[in-house]
Parts: sequence; structure tokens; C-alpha cells
Amino acid sequence: MKESVYRWLTIGLLAIVLVATLLGGRAIPVASHPEHSMTVSGQANLDVAPDQAQIQLGLTLRAATAQEAQKQGASKMDAVIKAIKDSGIKPEDIQTRYVSMNPVYDYTKDGQKFLGYDLNNMVSFKTADFAGMGSVIDKAIAAGANRVDSLQFVLKDKSKYNGQAIDQAITDARAKADAAAKSLGTKVVGVKTVSIQDNNYVPGPVYRMADQKSMSGAAASMPIEPGQVQFQVNVAVEFVIK
Repeated sequence: MKESVYRWLTIGLLAIVLVATLLGGRAIPVASHPEHSMTVSGQANLDVAPDQAQIQLGLTLRAATAQEAQKQGASKMDAVIKAIKDSGIKPEDIQTRYVSMNPVYDYTKDGQKFLGYDLNNMVSFKTADFAGMGSVIDKAIAAGANRVDSLQFVLKDKSKYNGQAIDQAITDARAKADAAAKSLGTKVVGVKTVSIQDNNYVPGPVYRMADQKSMSGAAASMPIEPGQVQFQVNVAVEFVIK
């Protein structure tokens, strides 16, 4: 009987030694308390004065044939672009936006009547000289442009303002988290995750002008204020609370 007891005690001790060896002498971890967190959104609206204007203008014309429309359009647009360049706009700041040509018909009760081909040719240019852009538009119109589609104020480099807007959004989120934690009787002790949506850049207003046959002097006399452009950054921060 005693031999049997000793045998089982020996087996038990060997089992304990084996388990201890496999664990490398480490203690078995005790289940810890789960980590608590809360997710809070933050927002920043950063208003910045624009430093560049983008103007889109060009011409619309009608000709009896596609070849004639293309010929007239090329000649007139060459003159318009030359006028823009002669006004001090760099070639790299001028870009063709679109060219289109379509047949035009007049539909009556007797059927359709072919009227010719309408050609639209638009270019845009950029300038930081807000005071002088009216003169550039005037010269383009004098050279043959009969459309000014839009004038928009933007920023040359948006990246230098992104960081500032993100800082403000995260500060907003942290203030909300601290207020919520205080109400709950806890406190913020860390950050688990951060999600940033910084693609909400809102440029300045777009000013549009309708087609006009004679627009000389219209751009220079029209009062236009650049206003401000805005960054709208949103963040979602998961804070660790204790």
C-alpha cells in the first residue's frame, strides 16, 4: 500500500517538473482586466487667404464646314494664347482645357436644317497677380476670346496647411474625450488608433460669366474679391481610458 502511494507521489512530482520545464520557469499569466477605450471625432476648419487665381476662357464659333471651323478656331486661339503670354503669364501656367466640335441643326416641322459646326476651345491660366488678372482677361478678349467660363481662387501649396489643420482637429477630439471621460469618472491614458480624413479642401468661390460677343472692359470693371479658401479636416481617435 505504501509503495503504491509513493509511486503516485513520484509520478506527480515528475509531472510538475515536466510542466515547469516546458514553461521555462515562467508563471502562468493571470487573466488581466480588459482595456477600455472610446472613439471620439474631431474637426478643424482652417481659413486661409488664397495666393493664386485660375481663369478659364476661350472661344465659341460657328462655321459652314468642320475644316473651316477648325481653321478659324486655331487661328483665333493662337492669338488668344499669344495675348495671355504677352501679358506676362508663363507658358507652363497655360493649359488647354478642352476642344470640341459638333454639327448644329435647326429642327422644324418641315424637318431638320443643317446650320454648320460649332467649335469650342477653352484654355486656363494661373496667376498670383490678382490686381493684374483683369488686364490679362481684357487682352485675351481683345485678341478674340468670347467666353470667360470661370475664375477661381486657390492655393499653390496646400500641404503646409494640412499639418496645422490636423493638429486642430486632434486637439478638438482630445478636448471632447477629456470632457467625456470626466463625466464617466475615468481619464484618458493613451491613444489606440487615429483615422484622418484630410481631403476636404474647399477652394474659393467660382465666378462665372456667360458667353458674350463683345466683352471688352468687362473683366477689369467687375469687382471680384478673393475671399478665403478652407481646409476641413476630420479625425476619429480611439482613446484608451482608465
